[in-house]
Amino acid sequence: MLPDSTIVKCMSDAGFFLDVNDITGNDTIRTFFNSVVKLQGVENNLNKACLASHYFPSQCFFPQYNLPFIRNPFFILNSAYDTYQIGHIFVPPSADPTGHWSRCKSDLASCSPSQISILQEK
Repeated sequence: MLPDSTIVKCMSDAGFFLDVNDITGNDTIRTFFNSVVKLQGVENNLNKACLASHYFPSQCFFPQYNLPFIRNPFFILNSAYDTYQIGHIFVPPSADPTGHWSRCKSDLASCSPSQISILQEK
């Protein structure tokens, strides 16, 4: 819909979620996004080159798999300590049934040195 001379640039300022295992080693977020792809039937709307390169269509929701196929210039702005990512990807409720991480997840200043170390490894 835009003229060929148009230059499109992208900025991601939220939702840059990584496909990583949670603190217990489970692939909680990949399982979640796999369900989203199936529920919403969005596979046909995902990047075709990404889909051809990966076994699970849901992988194309994650930047580490999809970014190599984006041809437009892009700028990424994302906090290293994204609250949603900590509470739902790195330490989802299923990975912390005793609530050991509750204070850390609600206030990063309350994280112990070992918790900070674990988060930085993600």
